[in-house]
Amino acid sequence: MADMQQQLHIAQARSKQTQDSVQQTQDLPMQAQSSSGTSRCNTFWHTWGRWALVVLWAALIFFMSAHSGSQMDSGILGSIKVFLANAICSIIGPCDDPVSPVGHFCEYTIFGILLAYAFHGRLTWKYALICAIVVASCYGVTDEIHQLFVPGRMCDPADWATDTCGATLGAFICFAFAMLCRHRVETS
Repeated sequence: MADMQQQLHIAQARSKQTQDSVQQTQDLPMQAQSSSGTSRCNTFWHTWGRWALVVLWAALIFFMSAHSGSQMDSGILGSIKVFLANAICSIIGPCDDPVSPVGHFCEYTIFGILLAYAFHGRLTWKYALICAIVVASCYGVTDEIHQLFVPGRMCDPADWATDTCGATLGAFICFAFAMLCRHRVETS
C-alpha cells in the first residue's frame, strides 16, 4: 500500500512539473518551443522561410509603389482595380481614387501578418507584435518617400497611417490565429 502511495505521489509530482513546463513555454518563441529532433526542413521554415515571405511581400509592395495607378489599368491588375473601384464607389459614393486606401490597407494587413509570424520565430508574442507594427510602419514611411520619385504618385501621410493601421490589424490577426490553433491543440 505504501508503495502504491509513493508511486501516486511521484506521478502527481511529474504531472505538476509537466504543467509548469507547459505554462513556462506557452509564450516562448516558436524556435524555443521546437524539440531538438526537428527536421532540417522544419528548421529552415522556422528561420529563413518566414523571412523569405516577408522579403517577397515587401518587394511586391515596392513594385506596386513604383507604378502609378494608370500604369496598372491593363491586364488582371486593371480588372481587379476596376472591380474594386466600382464596388467601393457603390458603397461610399463617388470618389477620386477609392482603391488606393483599400489597397494600402490590404497590402499592409498581409505584411503585418507575415512580420508577426516571422518575428515570433525568435521573440515572444508581445515583442513580435510590437516589432511587426514598428517595422511595417517604418517600411510604410519609406514607401511613401519612394512614391515622391514616381511620376503620377505622391507622398501622402494618410496612406502611411492606413499602412500602419493595416499592419496592426494583420499582426493581431496572426496572434489571434496562433492562439486559436494553440487552443485547439490543447483541447484535443
